[in-house]
Amino acid sequence: DFVKNLEMKNLLDPIKRNQFNTRASVRRYTITLNTQTVVWKTFRDTETAPCASALDLPTINEFYRYRPYCFAYGVALKCNNVSLSDIAIVKKDLCGRGRDKMWKIANHYAVEAWFIPEPGGGKYEDDGYLVLPVLNGEAKSSYLAFIDARSMEMVNSAEIPMIVPFNLHGRFFDDLL
Repeated sequence: DFVKNLEMKNLLDPIKRNQFNTRASVRRYTITLNTQTVVWKTFRDTETAPCASALDLPTINEFYRYRPYCFAYGVALKCNNVSLSDIAIVKKDLCGRGRDKMWKIANHYAVEAWFIPEPGGGKYEDDGYLVLPVLNGEAKSSYLAFIDARSMEMVNSAEIPMIVPFNLHGRFFDDLL
C-alpha cells in the first residue's frame, strides 16, 4: 500500500495524497541471547518534536552501532498529521530523557539523512552532522543541508545545480559532476 500511495495519480490529488497514512512507529528491540527472549518498547511523541515517534528512514551515529545508543534520526512524513507535504527531520531520544528535537521549514521537502560523526567520533553520541538533500518547493530548487545533530539547527547549506526530487533510499553519484 505504501508504494501504491506514491503513484503520481495519488500524489497529484490533494485529497487522496493527504488521506495516505504515513504514520511509522519507532520500536526498540532488546534481544537477550542467553535467555532467547525479545522485548520491544514503543515511544510517544513529545512537545518539542510532535512527530519524532513516527520517524522513518532511520540513521544513527555509526560509531554506536552494536553498542548502547540513545539517538535515532529520520524523516517524519505528514508531521502535522494532516498534510503529506509537512515533512520534518527528527531526532528521537530512545533513552527517554526528553531530548527529542526536529528541523523543518515549510515547503521544503527533506529526504533521508546521513549521519556524519565529528572526526574521531566526538565526545558525545550526537556530536556530528546530518547531511541531506532538500527540495525547496518555493524556489523550485534543491540544496544540501548540514544540520547539527545535537541542536538540530541547520549550520550550512549548498545549492545543488539540479532539482533533487523526494526519494527513498536514493544515493547516486555521477562521475560527470
